[in-house]
Amino acid sequence: MLGDARNAPVQQMEISQILDPPSKYLVGRQDRYAIVVATTLHKLQVSRVIDDPRAKVFLAIEEAEEWLRAEGNAASDNDPR
Repeated sequence: MLGDARNAPVQQMEISQILDPPSKYLVGRQDRYAIVVATTLHKLQVSRVIDDPRAKVFLAIEEAEEWLRAEGNAASDNDPR
């Protein structure tokens, strides 16, 4: 799954704390959720919400798509968010 949040604003701390984690949208063990954002600040904020190694934040859509196509289980990836 690819979430394009490049046009989404950075949220206030109170709002970011009540956002649903990406794992809510993952069904199978092999599912992955790549989220693309426009700024490093937004990447840091979204990374704090992620509660599952199957979800990862990117600044470039190409990197997100590559990660989604990669072989193997996201839980075994050693890449930092």
